[in-house]
Amino acid sequence: MLVCLEERGYISRTGPDESYQLTLKLFEIGPTLPPLQRLVTQGRSLVQRVANDTGQSCHLAMLNNAEVVVVAQSDAPGKHGLFGPPGSEH
Repeated sequence: MLVCLEERGYISRTGPDESYQLTLKLFEIGPTLPPLQRLVTQGRSLVQRVANDTGQSCHLAMLNNAEVVVVAQSDAPGKHGLFGPPGSEH
């Protein structure tokens, strides 16, 4: 079962100790899943507050192997700021 989940990208090895971690594959195929939806819902107000306090855009992101995936973002309140739409990888 683990081999199948790993081959399909749902889990990945975390190191030489043979342990596994969940990947963000479920986010890619279903961003309305309850755990991720709760994270984004609760984090959105904090992301907005940070953007307002700093005058810069703010992003809530998760590490997925060697990539950072944006799951929520708030634009800068002014005219300038960085932008990374939810679901984008960097």
